[in-house]
Amino acid sequence: MRHELSISEAIGGGFFSEGMTGGRFKELFDGLRLRPDDELLVRLNSPGGDVWDGMQIYNTIKSHPGPKIIQIDGAALSAASFVAMAGDTIRMSQAAMMMVHNPWSIAMGDADAMRKEAEILDKHRDAVVPLYVKQTGKRPEKIMELLNDETWMTAEDALKLHFIDEIGTTEATPGAVQRGSEEESEAALALMLKLKM
Repeated sequence: MRHELSISEAIGGGFFSEGMTGGRFKELFDGLRLRPDDELLVRLNSPGGDVWDGMQIYNTIKSHPGPKIIQIDGAALSAASFVAMAGDTIRMSQAAMMMVHNPWSIAMGDADAMRKEAEILDKHRDAVVPLYVKQTGKRPEKIMELLNDETWMTAEDALKLHFIDEIGTTEATPGAVQRGSEEESEAALALMLKLKM
């Protein structure tokens, strides 16, 4: 039997909307009461957000022993891109985008504090690089190059670089749990792109 969850907002709380925190996703996941052989479909349309919440969501999805499908319906940017790596099958709609980049942060303090913050950001990068390596089969150095360049990918780009397995869509599951409104998703993505510009 297939069960479905949807992330249609920022990852983590307090970024651009209420957001999908790791704890909130875990509650939704536990509420499905999945059996080991059940199929889990996670629909994704997110501008990204908090790395730690993204890590918890990734690990929650990976904890399910049954088949796991990630369907990128709109965007898998920033932290949402490594959440997508939790799928056994990663499928991306033709009209969708993926973006990978190095972790960001805000720091205050003297030069020593800034150097320490840079080291912490490198640790965060080092924690997610293996997730991309496992999916793409690329060397860590190549993944870090893509992160440094802030790489934006169409579905064709993502397939060519092996960040996804297929281009296409997955039919909605009857009675699926939907979280995050279309308005929240559009507002979050618009603000992300505005800040980028």
